[in-house]
Amino acid sequence: MNSPLASRASTMDCEISLVHDRGEVDSGERDALMAEIREDLDQIAMDELGIHVTDVRVKKIDLPPEVSTAVYARMSTEREREARDHRARGRELAEGIEADADRQKTVIEANAYREAQQVRGEGDAIAAEIYANAFNQNPEFYAFYRSIQAYRSSFSGKDDLLVIDPQSNFFRYLNDPMGGN
Repeated sequence: MNSPLASRASTMDCEISLVHDRGEVDSGERDALMAEIREDLDQIAMDELGIHVTDVRVKKIDLPPEVSTAVYARMSTEREREARDHRARGRELAEGIEADADRQKTVIEANAYREAQQVRGEGDAIAAEIYANAFNQNPEFYAFYRSIQAYRSSFSGKDDLLVIDPQSNFFRYLNDPMGGN
């Protein structure tokens, strides 16, 4: 495809590129630039090829390398700043959520502890009342029961060692089933 027309079109491409090297083109100036290029290209095409150019579209505007580098650096810096801002807002939001969760945890634990203490106190009161009733009904049985509890807690481990006079009051139910002194 090395026709004279293709060769001339390539030459016109270069001429247009050189003629219309304008530095920066804003998006609002793109329509005016395309109209100017169409007029220039129409004149060249009419003079050399005898055809009219009815429309021209700009696909890409190349920037000089030093401008491209500066533009990309500025864009990169801006994106990095936006990313830092988003991360900072995220951390701030996370800290707020964490603080609220900690506060709620503290309130829940305090309420649970208060309720547990209240239930424990009620249970202790009931137990004390039961013990008191048992003591009043049969003081000797209550004394025996308390001795058994003391024996159990004293000898709970297999390496426990207790040095006590065998005649002490601690062993009164072991020595005498009736608990005599």
